[in-house]
Amino acid sequence: MGFKPIPTLISLFLTLIIWFAIPVPAGVDPNAWHLLAMFVGVIAAIIGKAMPIGAIAIIAITLVAVTGVTNDSPSGAIKDA
Repeated sequence: MGFKPIPTLISLFLTLIIWFAIPVPAGVDPNAWHLLAMFVGVIAAIIGKAMPIGAIAIIAITLVAVTGVTNDSPSGAIKDA
C-alpha cells in the first residue's frame, strides 16, 4: 500500500469529527471551520507519517479546490488552491 492505514484513519477521523460533530463556534464562518478541520487532518497525517509529505500536500491542495472552502466559485477555489 502507498499509505499507512492506522495514521490515515486517525487523521480522517479527526477531520470528520471537527467537520461534522463539533458545531461551528459563534462568529466563525463555516468555511473557515471546515478549512481548520482539513488543516488538523493534514497535520495529523504528517505527524503520523500516513504517506510521504509530498503526497499529503497534493491531496490537501486538491481537497481545498474540490470542497470550495476558500471560494464559492469553482474557478476561484482552484485558483486559491
